[in-house]
Amino acid sequence: MRSFIVIACLVGTLLIAGPRAAESQEPAQGFVLWVRSPVGALQNLFGSISAPQFNVGFRGDRFGLGLGPGFTVLRSTEKNVFNGQLGSKETFNATLFQIGPSGWVDVWHSPDGRTRGNIAAGVSIGRLSGTDKDEFRRFDGAIETSESSVSATLMGFHVGLGGEHFLHPHFALGVEGGFQGNVAFDLKEKGDNDTLGLWANGLYGALRMMIVF
Repeated sequence: MRSFIVIACLVGTLLIAGPRAAESQEPAQGFVLWVRSPVGALQNLFGSISAPQFNVGFRGDRFGLGLGPGFTVLRSTEKNVFNGQLGSKETFNATLFQIGPSGWVDVWHSPDGRTRGNIAAGVSIGRLSGTDKDEFRRFDGAIETSESSVSATLMGFHVGLGGEHFLHPHFALGVEGGFQGNVAFDLKEKGDNDTLGLWANGLYGALRMMIVF
């Protein structure tokens, strides 16, 4: 949601500042910041793991390359109430920190250079940690509590087709869609010596915003 608010504010600012000046100017090159905002609640979670949403780097005439850190916080709570009193409550909290490179290569552009189609790709590596807490009210009113924690090392990647249109030589909006996957290494629960490995993949769609300085 924050990404959409940032995009809306920047669009309004640039459209007011000078849209006519952009009509005859090609997109700028240089230091660039871009944001990928996956579409949909489930895809948003999956896309956040596959690649950082914020990236900084360099934009050339037909390519871009950057590096981005990512930080995601996940929280969920499930309550069961019986006769107006708490019967059970389960709380899950997780944090993910990641970093990785991503970029794109233009394969098509309009005659004025303002609209472009490209191939985008990226990889990331990160660390996931989470806790799961259960509370249960017994018949005598006492509350029993149990808590467990898990951790894992994640590697994600994405490959897709996309494109953007430069509303201003220094600002563009676009879309992207393709295939993404995640691999979890060394997934284990605290106090347990057993480890697991998991693999997940699927299609994704994302909105993109680009600012060239």
